[in-house]
Amino acid sequence: AEEEARSLQKKIQTIENDLDQTQEALMQVNAKLEEKDKALQN
Repeated sequence: AEEEARSLQKKIQTIENDLDQTQEALMQVNAKLEEKDKALQN
């Protein structure tokens, strides 16, 4: 059971890291989209 809990904790950590990276990428894409949107409005 302890080994299972450790394994699950590792999985959770990996998923949280992936989530962080995905959110970071999303923020960058959103920033680029906003720039393009502003450029189009000018």
